[in-house]
Amino acid sequence: SSVGSNANTIDGMAVQTTAPGGDGGCHNGCMAFLKRSKRESAKTTGQGDVDLSAPTSVMSLSKLVSVVSSLSPTGNDMPFRDNSSLSVGNTQYVQILNTCFALFKAGNAAAACEYLTPDCSWYTMYEEKIQGRQEIEEWREMESRKGRKNRNETSWEDIKPGVYRRELKVVFPSKATHKVVQTVTFEGNFIKEIIVVPKYPALRVALRFACARDANDDEAAIEQMSEEVVWKAWDGFQVHGKEGIRKLFREQRAREVKRFGESEFEAAQVSDAGGCFERLLYIERIDGIKVKSKQKLYVRGELSEIDTIVVAGKEKKCYGVVPKIVEVKVLATEEMIDGQWAVAEDCHV
Repeated sequence: SSVGSNANTIDGMAVQTTAPGGDGGCHNGCMAFLKRSKRESAKTTGQGDVDLSAPTSVMSLSKLVSVVSSLSPTGNDMPFRDNSSLSVGNTQYVQILNTCFALFKAGNAAAACEYLTPDCSWYTMYEEKIQGRQEIEEWREMESRKGRKNRNETSWEDIKPGVYRRELKVVFPSKATHKVVQTVTFEGNFIKEIIVVPKYPALRVALRFACARDANDDEAAIEQMSEEVVWKAWDGFQVHGKEGIRKLFREQRAREVKRFGESEFEAAQVSDAGGCFERLLYIERIDGIKVKSKQKLYVRGELSEIDTIVVAGKEKKCYGVVPKIVEVKVLATEEMIDGQWAVAEDCHV
């Protein structure tokens, strides 16, 4: 729905998505800061002076839109506007965040990205870096088309000046759900950096393992494992230790042309102490055999050597509890036979 000609309503909030006086989508970062508690409708007729020097003042939406309009050029070729002279307090920062991510959630990535700096960086839970407004917009649109959704977002927490954090759940099309922590850093009045990490370290280990396997990076996958790791196949086949796993990976690569996860790792159980994660795998071998399996990872905190510290000019070893994969289990495995999936008789995956 819309309010006037320049605003959309998202979750009951009026959100400015077109520059007042412009002829198209907002290209210069219109800051339609919303007072959520009053859920005001957007207006563009506000008059009067606004004191922008007060860092914690809350101006009315109509006055704010008027100020932004006066500062902003119009048209579709607007340059990025440097509004660093504006003084925005904590309340306004939270309003920027709420509006920006409400737009993302509603599928309007183009309008949401107007709240980002041109060189904004977005770090995903898979430790990928998406750089720049255009790239972030395209990535978010692609994720929306895939069906990824965010749920149960908490309120933004001010952890230090210009840096805010919240928790939320990310739901994948496969229905796998991850709890993550999202941290946002401002530069002036625009979002400079967004970092998303799993809430639980055990999930981070599972995701790193999955990414490494997808990239055929054996060493990165093995790095996530305990020294005493065990790999168990459904038919009783077992491999023990990192060297055994390293050999198994080489054998798998020699006999396979395709291996990928058909679903995200989903937490069957997870806590600060560890967790159990499972996903579906698809495997195609060089002999034409096609296999499906369910893979489970068991992650547990183990005492491990971590970064050294310097004490009185000397390096000292440090130890800490680090989450590691202690067991990989391959459950019921199926094989494509005459166009039908049937229980496989011999397939060490």
